[in-house]
Amino acid sequence: EFSRNNMIENAFESAFDNLLSRILNSSNYKKIGDTSLKEVKHLVESFKIKKEIFRDNKYQAKFDVNFDKKKVIKFLENKNLFFSNPKNISTLFFPIIVEGNKLFLFYDNIFYKKWLIEHDENDLINYIMPLEEIDELPNLIYSQDTIESINMIDVAKKYNTENYILCLIIKKGDELNFYSKINFENNKKNSNLTFDNVNLDSKDSINNMIRNLKIEFNDTWKNFNQVNTSIKLSINLTLNTNDSNEISKFEKILNKIDDINYFSIKKFDLNKTVYTIIYNSNPNKLKNKFSDYGYSLVQKKGYWMIK
Repeated sequence: EFSRNNMIENAFESAFDNLLSRILNSSNYKKIGDTSLKEVKHLVESFKIKKEIFRDNKYQAKFDVNFDKKKVIKFLENKNLFFSNPKNISTLFFPIIVEGNKLFLFYDNIFYKKWLIEHDENDLINYIMPLEEIDELPNLIYSQDTIESINMIDVAKKYNTENYILCLIIKKGDELNFYSKINFENNKKNSNLTFDNVNLDSKDSINNMIRNLKIEFNDTWKNFNQVNTSIKLSINLTLNTNDSNEISKFEKILNKIDDINYFSIKKFDLNKTVYTIIYNSNPNKLKNKFSDYGYSLVQKKGYWMIK
């Protein structure tokens, strides 16, 4: 009764679900509902089967599935859903439990010990835990009041990042309040989650809170990178070259930037190529996107140029 085609179709559906979990925040992911196999197949651009094994009545294979970017964006637009750039990020994560006048840090803190045990492959955040043995943080923290004076960016830089989550966990009886100060690539947000009837001796209770916190932090990162396709702005952008290799390289970058909805060559001559670009973000965000690929987007006398 084995059907290889059924396995391929299952792989398409599983891959599509993985894609959506990476580019949609949790609330939009829940809205997507069931997508028919016919719709999913329409969005697949190509696929490859690797390490295929059929032995002892068991089938196993690894599938690489590539989706058509423009079709996926159109699919989400039709459902009024905004997607995010699925970019991974590393951040310092420092949880502190506050119970009365007592502070619990590092290995005295159950969340510090358990945070990295379970990992979802679709999480976009790589968490870095501060090391008690080499960090001066314990010397800086005497009470809850001194926590606010810590320069977390300076601390994070020691771990080769400027991103951080400082998480204060206020324990009152069986209630835990998680107050988090988040800084992701200079985007800041404070979040607050409350859990009732908490049992810190229960593995399931701890894992449930960690799972929900990670969803909250992933949603924050996704929202910072959200592409609002209902916003369409236009600029004329000058690339000071007519070299075909440079033009080809630049246009590959334009195709990779999710915020760019459409581009075309407006005019060109022996010295430059001018593009019309339709994009779905603000100019500063677009600048940062070009910077990620080694290009500087500058404005001179009302004209946008690439350096």
